[in-house]
Amino acid sequence: RHTALLRANTVKVKLTGAEVPSGVVTEQRPKHPKNPDVGMKDVVYSPEIYIDQEDAKSFKLNEEITLMGWGNAFVRQIPSEDPIKTMTMELNLKGDFKSTDKKITWLSAEGLEPVLAELWDFDYLITKDKLEEDDNVEDFLNPETFSLVDAICDGGVGKLKKDDIIQLERRGFYRVDKGLNDWAPGEAGLKGKRVVLFYIPTGKTGGK
Repeated sequence: RHTALLRANTVKVKLTGAEVPSGVVTEQRPKHPKNPDVGMKDVVYSPEIYIDQEDAKSFKLNEEITLMGWGNAFVRQIPSEDPIKTMTMELNLKGDFKSTDKKITWLSAEGLEPVLAELWDFDYLITKDKLEEDDNVEDFLNPETFSLVDAICDGGVGKLKKDDIIQLERRGFYRVDKGLNDWAPGEAGLKGKRVVLFYIPTGKTGGK
């Protein structure tokens, strides 16, 4: 499993409390908690992290939430700005993750070079399950057959290669259409080298 946050409007969170690391700490953790055969990955911990804007807007003051793969935290400060740029949480690693309603993904804001990625999701070309003989095909063409969002991912995503199948936490399964090393010279354009991921609607057991 890997982590991806939407690149637009990420929120920087300052962590407080006795359990916050004094600096950047990197630990080896299983890629999948229930499938050790897929190997290990580096997880970076630090006093500041990034989270998704949508998650930040869902919090209530003093609410206890779970930072997936780390532990619980209390939301201690939420600014009134929109979009939210920064906020403060107090780590509570002794907290029970089963007691929280919100379990969110995060990435360290320090000691980690995030990997840029494109998340593609494709939809049906036709909006009707079965066309009748007298149907006009043009009346049922889907005006939006795909969506694309830019994301930042953990460093492990940068090691993926074309046709790898991975799971992004809380987002589902994806096939790698292009890895960082799959670009020809000059092909990446102004956006630069990035990992291109295609969403797999049916999912798949396992994953890298």
